[in-house]
Amino acid sequence: MPPLRTKRPYAKAFLCAFIVLLIGLPALYVGLGDGAIDRAGQLAGTVFLPALLTGFLARRANRPWSMGKIVSMFLVTFMIVGVIGVTAISVAGTGP
Repeated sequence: MPPLRTKRPYAKAFLCAFIVLLIGLPALYVGLGDGAIDRAGQLAGTVFLPALLTGFLARRANRPWSMGKIVSMFLVTFMIVGVIGVTAISVAGTGP
């Protein structure tokens, strides 16, 4: 019997990214005003890279992942990518 796979792992991971983006964009515009346009691209990259990674890991897993596990993995990878991004901006000196 072939191993069971997670159904539509990329769709589930990108749903998480879309929800974070829907929450993050208005927060950017309220907090930064006109400077939010530059940060919106960074936010999009910061949410879609973890979605790709989470979808890939869920697809390659030997057992199917629940939606809760996909959300948890997305949040962990989102935080890791965010910390790496903030660190890279701080080191490069191009931050606010």
